[in-house]
Amino acid sequence: MSPIQFLANELISRPYETLFIAKPKTKHENKTESFRESLEKIGFKIMETKTTRRFLYIQGIKL
Repeated sequence: MSPIQFLANELISRPYETLFIAKPKTKHENKTESFRESLEKIGFKIMETKTTRRFLYIQGIKL
């Protein structure tokens, strides 16, 4: 089970619960879009994505 599937199935299982992810930018610098798509595939609507000099922030809601 991937970490993203674990989040969806175990930690955030009820509709309309929120998700906030802060990841180091260097780990996902070229993979931001695929990471977003993975979250959307398992039932999250991405509300906001923000990249700073050091971090990638993703805010979403479980549908």
